[in-house]
Amino acid sequence: MSFPDFRVPVAIEIDISRQICQRVRASVPFTQSGNQRADLSFVLIHIAIDHVESILALFEAGAISSGYALMRSALEAVYKSLWVATAAEEEEVTKAWAGRDVYGDFKKVIAAVEREHAATGWDAIVAKIKPHMRSLNENTHSGAQQTLRRLRSDDMRTPEFGLMEIINDIRTLSGALMIASSPYAAPEVIQAHHEFLREKHSWLVNQGKT
Repeated sequence: MSFPDFRVPVAIEIDISRQICQRVRASVPFTQSGNQRADLSFVLIHIAIDHVESILALFEAGAISSGYALMRSALEAVYKSLWVATAAEEEEVTKAWAGRDVYGDFKKVIAAVEREHAATGWDAIVAKIKPHMRSLNENTHSGAQQTLRRLRSDDMRTPEFGLMEIINDIRTLSGALMIASSPYAAPEVIQAHHEFLREKHSWLVNQGKT
């Protein structure tokens, strides 16, 4: 199924995700506070939001493959933000602030984030993001995830994607941004994000009741 076959439902999800981007951006400071850990984490959240907004614009334009090429970068920025905010040692934060690569084997960053959030309830969502990382790497570097979708299509200019696949991935991005802001957001803000998503995402369920 090509993108034009389900442009309307995807457009609904894009709009919801854009609203999440706006809500998260509004909750994240944009001027430096002097706290290296917090400021570096905030910068990474803003990078993630920029990537997600770009992905949504590409999806909206029908450039699905190009959107997926950015998805790993968006999720990496989320993981790095969480790691800096909650798991990194002070020395690592200082080095990262100075522009040095402290992330190393990214599996260690993912594992540290999962451990840190095991008691918060966010770990279940974080665990859903991890399986995406390898396939998304192939999307970024024009690997099999990119080529096979076109080889399976009647028109090689248009890759094959499933409706729920795209919707789930857009929702993964929205959830990831909410998680990224969670170490600094007030409980009532996090709850408001949850309620917003619960209300907005019910549109898909309600389609079958009308």
